[in-house]
Amino acid sequence: MRDATASSQEQLRACLNLMRRLPPYKQQKNLQELQLLVPSIVGEELLQRVDVPLEEGIDMKTNQPYLLCAFNREGSSHRSPWSNLYFPPAPSPSSLFYPSHYLRSLEVKANAAFQIYRELYYDGQGVSSVYLWELSDEDADISETAGAATTSGSTASPRVGFAGCFAIKKGVLGDRSRRHGTWDATHVVEVQPLCSAVGRADILAHYKLTSTIQVSLFASSDESEDVCAACVITKFVEATHPVVESTGGHISNVGRMIEDLEIKLRGDLGALYLQRTCDIVEKVRRSSATTKSKGGGVYGENSAEGTRARQRPAEVLSVGQASFSSEHQKSLFAAIARRNAERESNHKDYIYEA
Repeated sequence: MRDATASSQEQLRACLNLMRRLPPYKQQKNLQELQLLVPSIVGEELLQRVDVPLEEGIDMKTNQPYLLCAFNREGSSHRSPWSNLYFPPAPSPSSLFYPSHYLRSLEVKANAAFQIYRELYYDGQGVSSVYLWELSDEDADISETAGAATTSGSTASPRVGFAGCFAIKKGVLGDRSRRHGTWDATHVVEVQPLCSAVGRADILAHYKLTSTIQVSLFASSDESEDVCAACVITKFVEATHPVVESTGGHISNVGRMIEDLEIKLRGDLGALYLQRTCDIVEKVRRSSATTKSKGGGVYGENSAEGTRARQRPAEVLSVGQASFSSEHQKSLFAAIARRNAERESNHKDYIYEA
């Protein structure tokens, strides 16, 4: 029995290591192929550990878009945060999960606040969704004075622990579909109420936030090969804050944590991941151009292409500390850098203040 368990864990680690090295935008396809290879491993455990790109659905009652993910899925149906209904309708509705009355009211407020956040930071584009659920008895570590855990559909209070997923998806489509990209941000938070200090009327809560951002950028041109840049960034933070209902309570606390962590992740994305990719591509192109120019031929000193290759350094567009020499890369990355710079310079504490 132990050997079988150890073997399963080794296979799971191997699958996770493999998924880390494969393109993020092909996660869903790769998971399906892994399921054919090792069906005993590719189950809920692996699906919970691998971040797949978010998908969009339409609430057939309110006609509003919402995001499909593992946190609102029951079988083949997904719960909409707008109407609290599952689409497509499930054959046995009684077995579906629904948040408690308190969490549902909190979920509605969180979706409204997160829409404002998306409009401010994502130029009003994309789709956002928030899903909340109660923590199970095993997950919840709540003191007796903080209240007891509730079941689905019961009445909860700010003193009960819960978890939530705050997700945003934004896509960018360039001219004639030659430049496009996607940004998927998934923020999973766990909220645990704590005992208040003596003499304090408010409630203290401990927050654990795990933020994952998946970025995929594609560009193509008649003059060069297709270019793709993709990465996944994950960060974890935790903090304890007072829950003051008059200033937004949990929504305000979680919102500020998400805002701060997203700003850090965007900085890491531009300064680390894209910078490293650009450095590698630039060195490869410089080395390739130097090698071909020495041998004459297509890139020879007297060829037209060789002349253009020698002129490329003067045409390089500098974006921050990164340089891009392809024409189709210029507008895409320059727009991203410009928007991020504008957001950083105009940054204010906009969100979730009542």
